[in-house]
Amino acid sequence: MNYSNNHDPLHGVTLKTILTRLQEKYGWQGLADHIRINCFSHDPSIQSSLKFLRKTPWARKKVENLYVRTKWPAAIAEDSEKMVRTKDTKTTKNIKTVTDVKPVTGVKTSSADTKTESPWATATKKRNENN
Repeated sequence: MNYSNNHDPLHGVTLKTILTRLQEKYGWQGLADHIRINCFSHDPSIQSSLKFLRKTPWARKKVENLYVRTKWPAAIAEDSEKMVRTKDTKTTKNIKTVTDVKPVTGVKTSSADTKTESPWATATKKRNENN
């Protein structure tokens, strides 16, 4: 696979996507428990929270950190893998993952050959090893 050299786990993920996924996982009360911000506890909505987070860098950083620390199901990690920004064309392209490829008949493969690790997981491991 041809991945860009950007090791930022948030590369290509919008603030709206981050907030929506966190809200679906934790709910507004859970977000308010994790991060003490009034936009999560008093009459919360995606739009009002986005407006606040875009104007408040410290709050946005806390939300982004929670997103990076959160364990996500494999389906979400695969969605992140499929959309990759390439350096040369500056456009987003769909890249086939191992699950999209049809198996070749008559050839034995081990389960280790069919597993891939998302660039997000790789970047997180490298960052943790360096700290």
